[in-house]
Amino acid sequence: MVSLSDLRARFDAGNELHKRIATGTVLAVAALALILIGGAFFVGFVLLCCMLMILEWMELTKNEGPRLRLAGFGYVLLPCLSLIMLRSIVFPDFAELQAETSPLPVLHLICIIVATDVGAFAAGKTLGRHRLAPAISPGKTWEGLAGGVLAAGLVSLSFAPFLLFPHSSMGALLLGMVLAVIAQAGDLFESWLKRRAGVKDSGTLLPGHGGILDRVDGIAFTAPVYLFTAILSGGIPLT
Repeated sequence: MVSLSDLRARFDAGNELHKRIATGTVLAVAALALILIGGAFFVGFVLLCCMLMILEWMELTKNEGPRLRLAGFGYVLLPCLSLIMLRSIVFPDFAELQAETSPLPVLHLICIIVATDVGAFAAGKTLGRHRLAPAISPGKTWEGLAGGVLAAGLVSLSFAPFLLFPHSSMGALLLGMVLAVIAQAGDLFESWLKRRAGVKDSGTLLPGHGGILDRVDGIAFTAPVYLFTAILSGGIPLT
């Protein structure tokens, strides 16, 4: 016989799932639209997120020393500036469409991050046996990491024919796999911070999803790496 407390728990779990789906859908549609539009709209969106992320960081590290608190400005500003610069990449072929810049680099990066999360979740749930970092994030496994790396590599490979960087299919595959590992490191870093602060989420701004830092932990580590690698390789011209 199902007790009243069991029914309440199931109801609460269902509400939480609905919140996550609704919030995730709205965020995905809004972010995709702004990435495609680009220009001042995208820059404004990134800067707004930047300010909110700094506020979350200050709250998350309020009991930490000044060095870690100040490091948050680099942790937040570097990926935000990297995204803005990536959206400013000039694609010569787009001149015929009356648009010099392309959303492809940012979309490429975000799809790699999403593929990492989905692949890691799927592989971890079905095959996960060996914990990756039990003291920081008990749910993560080496099998999940492998699944995320594989999924990210394949998704990155699918972008290869359309990008100025990387220069080859093999480069796209390797870039996706490397960024997947870095994204997982970013996820673990965020989990470490929250564990030190004794909180489940970095904030409460996003119903069912916590704070903004909870949603961009992978991008925080990967966006600067993507940009710097592209610049060093000479694969992208920047305005």
